[in-house]
Amino acid sequence: MTDKNPILLQHGWGYDSGMWDDWIKLNPDIHFTTSDRGYFGKPVRIAEQQAEAAVAHSLGLHLLPEEIFPKLKLLVIVSGFQEFHPNTPIERTFSQRIVRHMLKNVKSDAGPVLKQFHHNSYLPAKMDAESWQEADIDLLHKDLELLDHHKMDIEMLRLAGKIVILHGMKDGIVPHNKAYQLQYSLPQSEIHTVEEGGHMIPVTHKEWCLNHIKATLTQSA
Repeated sequence: MTDKNPILLQHGWGYDSGMWDDWIKLNPDIHFTTSDRGYFGKPVRIAEQQAEAAVAHSLGLHLLPEEIFPKLKLLVIVSGFQEFHPNTPIERTFSQRIVRHMLKNVKSDAGPVLKQFHHNSYLPAKMDAESWQEADIDLLHKDLELLDHHKMDIEMLRLAGKIVILHGMKDGIVPHNKAYQLQYSLPQSEIHTVEEGGHMIPVTHKEWCLNHIKATLTQSA
């Protein structure tokens, strides 16, 4: 990708753009730029730039603006999903109850909700020390509601060029079958999984993620 057209990094629910710090520090030759939703500080929206590539983690895929997809030559979906809740009735009901429990409790005390979510996201790896600032409760609640009901438009995703799907086989937040469902629906996609990866593979398996992205960039150069 050119200096004029950076690779956009979009975090998911409960995190901020700081999750990409090591990606940027370890790869000065790649022009990464980050978008911050604003859960723990002032939001920074730079998606209006003419990005040729984007990396979206989890709900971050659903936070990208619709107008970006036709412009993308590469879309990397990490720990992502078309629809968060499972398709089977019993599993779907259980998943909905968990999210609605989070919706209720994040309003009264976001700290324990975020701490448990971060812990579950890192498993089976150990979570780093937490350092979030005072949270924007209303925005966290709003985006949990989005996660609860939003279903990504597959036809919109098909407007992107190459799609690379990266997923941890031990992801306890978004099961790996969600990644295969995306791959099945997106003919221009390829999928790579990591056996010991949880939901936060951009942090716990950053080299693995970056190697796949760099290989794709090299092929398309």
